[in-house]
Amino acid sequence: MTPRERFLTTLRFQEPDRVPTFTTLTPQVAAVLGELFNLPAEPEDSFLSTRISHTEILLRLGNDAVGVGPGRARGLETRVREDGTLIDEFGLVYRRVGFYDEVIQRPLEHVDVPADIDAYALPPAR
Repeated sequence: MTPRERFLTTLRFQEPDRVPTFTTLTPQVAAVLGELFNLPAEPEDSFLSTRISHTEILLRLGNDAVGVGPGRARGLETRVREDGTLIDEFGLVYRRVGFYDEVIQRPLEHVDVPADIDAYALPPAR
């Protein structure tokens, strides 16, 4: 079965030739595998970068699916702040914890009334 047939069979509640796989990689593992396979290992700058990046490596490993999601618009890349935390265009603040960037502050976490939401400025659509 092709990966597509495998997933469609599963979604129809039928039995595929094997369980479909969707594996993700940390940037550190992707770097090692990228070197081993001579494939690019650069992650996308995105909230769920380990789920939507390293596509060529994941396909080489036999993944049946790859994640698809938005990347960052040029000029709206995630920035590193003086304290070492990261902030994205939506105002989410991340801290590097081991192999991952975990959200530690959300711009709407203290919303109490609709006016608080109205005051939040979304980044420009590009």
